[in-house]
Amino acid sequence: MATIDLRELSGDDFVLHFGGRPNEVDAYTFANSILAFSEALREINHQLNPEFRIEIAIDALGSGSFRARLKTGAKKVSGLFATSLKELLIGILAAMIYAKISDAPVKIVVNDDSYVIEQGHDRIILPKEIYEAKNRLSDFHAIDRHLTQAFDTLKEDPSITEFGITRKIDDKKPIVVIPRKAFDRLSETQIKQPDQKQKFIEKNAKLVVIKAVFERSERKWQFVWNGIRISAPIKDQTFFDRLAKREFEFGQGDILDVVLGIHQTLDDVSGAYINDSYEILKVLGHTQGPKQMEMLP
Repeated sequence: MATIDLRELSGDDFVLHFGGRPNEVDAYTFANSILAFSEALREINHQLNPEFRIEIAIDALGSGSFRARLKTGAKKVSGLFATSLKELLIGILAAMIYAKISDAPVKIVVNDDSYVIEQGHDRIILPKEIYEAKNRLSDFHAIDRHLTQAFDTLKEDPSITEFGITRKIDDKKPIVVIPRKAFDRLSETQIKQPDQKQKFIEKNAKLVVIKAVFERSERKWQFVWNGIRISAPIKDQTFFDRLAKREFEFGQGDILDVVLGIHQTLDDVSGAYINDSYEILKVLGHTQGPKQMEMLP
């Protein structure tokens, strides 16, 4: 499994790497691909915080394969995210590129300081801030149009063998390397994501009761499910009928066997659905938790 750590791309400047003929690149390829990547970054920035406008300029060129270092600068800064946005833009851009490449199922792991996407044979590590910022993106397709244009330009130039992103002009190998064989897919306008932004699924689940609400209402019970704490109202009115007849005696740590409804929202960065909220559609059974032993005098 290849591991790509995009946390290394943080900072105000970054380098675009055009693998191919040393020391040269077609002027049309160079100008139009950089313009398209710059517009993608500006669109990400605009959606995250329209009050923070960026300028992108080339401030160095490198050889080996052709490289251009781009630097971002603020024209106006306001809003809570102004300081950190420049460090998020290139990581979000790279994550979107990887999201288009593979058809493999996506698994997302959220750690204390990182956001890990496991897809096929790749493991992509993002700063935690990207996980928090990506939900602010309102139009993923507007960004993708620029990415599609950039890779369509690269695909049309047979001298470009790979595209990459890295931190320093003299890095021996880019942090992100996209081989030419991926250009066809990256130049497609069809994004591999479902049409629907939200969806609702049902599954059987065993929930450990942490806090119970015995009145008929939309107030949420608190549970532990698969090691995570969740809150959910109980929609099953027959359960409350049985509860009123004192068929159940509840204690903390009891287990409810239920049909769990899960509201999910599409994550535009990874293409996966993330759980937003929960509700209990039907209570199938109840098991009392372990009783505490009384201390002998």
